[in-house]
Amino acid sequence: MTKQQVTVLIGPACTGKSTFVQRSKFDYVVSSDDIVEKIIHDNNLTYKEFFELEFNHPIRREQRFLFFKSVQESKKYKNIVWDLTNLTKANRQKIFKHYPNAEFHAIEFIFKNKEYFILKTCHERNQETGKFIRENDS
Repeated sequence: MTKQQVTVLIGPACTGKSTFVQRSKFDYVVSSDDIVEKIIHDNNLTYKEFFELEFNHPIRREQRFLFFKSVQESKKYKNIVWDLTNLTKANRQKIFKHYPNAEFHAIEFIFKNKEYFILKTCHERNQETGKFIRENDS
């Protein structure tokens, strides 16, 4: 039996992580954004309104529960990708605990010295889709 392969994407918003996932072949994608998109659609909220809700608001708790379920579901697959920012070592360490026998790969989306471009892209995405990401949320 082959080991699970877990690819961890590292980079702030608007650096190409989700585009990379769309162009790649993975068995399962762990993505908080996909869950948020479903929840805001089901609750008639904007992306910004969702993130303005208090941490313990029932809708925010639902998002965390669905994310946990998604992580548990991912354990049934061989080739998994985590499409989150994963910027800190502590955040990445949490991922490792879910797959104790997996082989890990990391892909860093370079963002140093590209801050202007990233902020511009985030602003354009907000204008086009309403997906608003504050600078300190990336």
